[in-house]
Amino acid sequence: MINLDKIIKNAFLGKCTINELFDSATFLIHDGDSKSIHKFLEIGHIPKVNKIIYKNDKVNDWYYLLSKLIKKSNYQLSTIFDQRAKRYGDKTFFQIISNENIMSISFNETWNKVRAIGSYFKINLSHSDTIGILTPNHINGALLDLACLVYGIRVVPIPLNLSSDHLNYVLTHAEITNLFIGSNQGRELLIES
Repeated sequence: MINLDKIIKNAFLGKCTINELFDSATFLIHDGDSKSIHKFLEIGHIPKVNKIIYKNDKVNDWYYLLSKLIKKSNYQLSTIFDQRAKRYGDKTFFQIISNENIMSISFNETWNKVRAIGSYFKINLSHSDTIGILTPNHINGALLDLACLVYGIRVVPIPLNLSSDHLNYVLTHAEITNLFIGSNQGRELLIES
């Protein structure tokens, strides 16, 4: 019998074997529930586990098993964010550099903001709505984009270096229903289109 909790714990410590990883994944494909599979899939981001897979020349086989587990358990981006926020809490997720100041945003803060934005969108947008983001490289644009990705909302990031004709084309053909503008440059471009 596989002791999944022990294997996951050992994976985080870098003390698991290639056989334990593959046997666990195979077991979960056949007999695992979503909760157990999600716990196991969290080890996929651990460099020590990835080194074991790579050193044993099993990258493609591992990818195949993980893909099956993701599909079976309906593993979503929201699950990954929740796992990372719980694991890394107050560690830095984003750093914002402004002049000589550096501001950090933690995993918890990021996840809370993404959930707040996404929840608002889920309540106030219809399934056919599309969010457009016309903003320079800024934390607010990144948070909007992540919220849309996590909550399954169609999103179109729009570069600020478009001509007004190209912007008009994107807005029309992408069927953008809600546009977020994050700068005067974006406002001016919109007015010109």
